[in-house]
Amino acid sequence: MPEQDSDAVGRVIVTGGSSSLGAAVVDAVRAAGGLPAVIDRVPLADNGATPFALADVSNRVDMDHAIAALAAELDGFDALVTAAGIGPGGSGEGDPAEWERAIGTHLIGTIAAVRAAVPYLDPVRGRVIIVAVTPGGSGTGYSAPYRASEWGVRQFSRDLTENLHGGYSVTTILAEENRVPFSDSGSNGLAPGALCDSPVDVAETTRAIMIALRQPRDADIAELVVRPRKGGR
Repeated sequence: MPEQDSDAVGRVIVTGGSSSLGAAVVDAVRAAGGLPAVIDRVPLADNGATPFALADVSNRVDMDHAIAALAAELDGFDALVTAAGIGPGGSGEGDPAEWERAIGTHLIGTIAAVRAAVPYLDPVRGRVIIVAVTPGGSGTGYSAPYRASEWGVRQFSRDLTENLHGGYSVTTILAEENRVPFSDSGSNGLAPGALCDSPVDVAETTRAIMIALRQPRDADIAELVVRPRKGGR
């Protein structure tokens, strides 16, 4: 495969690409002339226009099969963006299913996706873009497992960056208070849309992801932090 020029994003697999931040990344990759592909447990509603693999990101076997299927369909790929996520829900004393789902989706899901993607990215000097949300403010009971899972993602990404031995690169996108519509049902103990903020938050995080994807192969960005400006807009 020829060397990738700056601004050429190539073939990009996005986990959680059916909605919210993941969907915004898919649109941005396509707008930049790249070829997005999606892994999600929610099917895309685009009549097959986007390569898609149905999978639960927290299931390692699912992810192995999904990455392999998309790699075959795309004849390889150039980058992975881990954008799958769910909203805060359930304290450590609450419903165990809620905090298991948070840890499974964010931490285990990120590790499973990267593990499955590296054999394909290493030979082409591809990129791994890991999104970690860093909620602002003091901790609250309902979000404790969520926060723990996101801090785990952040540390995993940083350790991966510090211990790289292959040809691929890793960028951590730290999205502080990146509030997106995680839940439609309120099943996490919050009212539907309770954590929604202006869509500009998603746009800003997407822009940071695209900056990382557009770097030439001989340039890496280890970490980008996206945070709201103090005092509002």
